[in-house]
Amino acid sequence: MKVKTIAVCAALFAAASLLSAKDAALPLPPKGTVTLVGRIFFSSDIDKNFLFDSAAVPQEKRDLPDLCFLPFFDDKVELVKKKTAPASDNIADILKMFDSMEKKKTPAGEIKKFSMQARAFNGQWFFVQYKYNADRIICLRDATLFIGKSPRLPVILPMNCKFVVPEGEQFLYVGDFHYSAKGFAFELSKKIVDSFDEAQVALNQAVKKDVKLCRANVEPYDKERDGGIQHMYDLPTVSFSSWYETFK
Repeated sequence: MKVKTIAVCAALFAAASLLSAKDAALPLPPKGTVTLVGRIFFSSDIDKNFLFDSAAVPQEKRDLPDLCFLPFFDDKVELVKKKTAPASDNIADILKMFDSMEKKKTPAGEIKKFSMQARAFNGQWFFVQYKYNADRIICLRDATLFIGKSPRLPVILPMNCKFVVPEGEQFLYVGDFHYSAKGFAFELSKKIVDSFDEAQVALNQAVKKDVKLCRANVEPYDKERDGGIQHMYDLPTVSFSSWYETFK
C-alpha cells in the first residue's frame, strides 16, 4: 500500500523516557477499556547520520532508539450546532451554519495522561489502553515516530484503521505495522503483518501470567465515510513542545 509523501516535521519536542521491561506486571484493563497489542516497524533508505546532521542532533544523542507514540482516540468528539439548520439550500446560509458550529474536544490533561502509556520503541511490542463507548468501535489515525528519539525528527505514520472490541475481550492484537520510507520525500509504503502467536507470548510475559488475546478484525478507516475523530494534535491549546515536555 502506497502512502503519499510524508514530510519529516520540524516541531520542537523534549526527550522522552520509557519504563523498563523489568517493571511491575502490565495491569488488566479496567471496565470500558481494552489493551491493544502490536508493533510498529519503521525503516528508511536515508542514512541516519545525514538526518541527524540535517537536524543538528548532538553526537552524544545519536545512539538512541526510535520512539513511537500511538494515536489518541476519542469518539465522543462531535460538532455541536449553535443554531438550527438553514431552511434554504443557499450556499451562503449553509456556510453561516457551519460558522456557527463548534467542536467539543477532550481536555488536554486527558490526552497527556493517555500519551504517557501509549508509546513503544521501533520494533518493540506496545500495550496501550484505549477507552471505548457503547458502539465499541475504536479508530486509529496516525502514530508519530521520533527518529533516534529526537524531538527534531518526528515522522507521521498513518495507521488509518478501525475495529470493534468484542464483548468480554480485554486484549486485542491489531497487527504489526511495517513502514518503509524512501527518498528525501519520505514516501511511505505500509503493510500489516500478522504475528499473533508471538504477540500472545509477549502479552503473557508482560502481564506475568497467561491471559487471552483476541485478534482484532481490522478494517480500513476512511475519514470521509466514517466521520471525524479527534487526534491528539487537534487541540490548539496543546503545543507539540508542551505535550512532549510532559514525558521528561
